[in-house]
Amino acid sequence: MDVDALITQVGPLATAAVAKWGESALTKAGDTAATESVKLGQRLLATLFSRAKAEEPVRSAVADLVSAIDDPDFQAALRAQLKKVLREDPALAAELSSMLATAGPSASERGIAIGGDNTGIASSGDGAINIQRR
Repeated sequence: MDVDALITQVGPLATAAVAKWGESALTKAGDTAATESVKLGQRLLATLFSRAKAEEPVRSAVADLVSAIDDPDFQAALRAQLKKVLREDPALAAELSSMLATAGPSASERGIAIGGDNTGIASSGDGAINIQRR
């Protein structure tokens, strides 16, 4: 998997984990209230933080994102740092790609990762039909 495609999957998952718990996302990995996407985002961040070269730039981007979680510029900054780290470390990119491959459908292409609360319909799949009655 190329790095750009990997970032397309890792970025929203990491953002979802940061949105849920901020900088403490790494310590909440076992929380049963977390969605599978958030848990996967936490595992991906933990793997990134375990690499000395990746830790500081990614941690800094996460800290910035915590202060402005809904700001697309800070979300893009995190993705940019992730892309830079993964381009410099192909073994790390392969490890994250493997984690995504074994994660199941929620992390796959066109999967849903919500970075916060959702009060409406979230649907995925070809030909899905959603009806909401009040």
